Amino acid sequence: MGLIRFIIIIAIAYYSFKFIGRILAPFALKYFVNKLNQNPDNQHVEQKPEGEVTIEYIPEKNSKLSQDIGEYTDYDEIK
Repeated sequence: MGLIRFIIIIAIAYYSFKFIGRILAPFALKYFVNKLNQNPDNQHVEQKPEGEVTIEYIPEKNSKLSQDIGEYTDYDEIK
């Protein structure tokens, strides 16, 4: 009798949580999206005037390794 009561309580708790989650999830998601949009610290992109072009040099991390690989040989297909 105790096992059946335990299973019924677990089932009621599961379906209650599932039902309440479907009701509250849209509100919570909307709250977090609005919170992210309001915080200017999350925007890492620097705003530049329209028409301005900048080119930044980003060195390759493994440039020494790629130069020391060796000589390139063409692939010859054998039939």
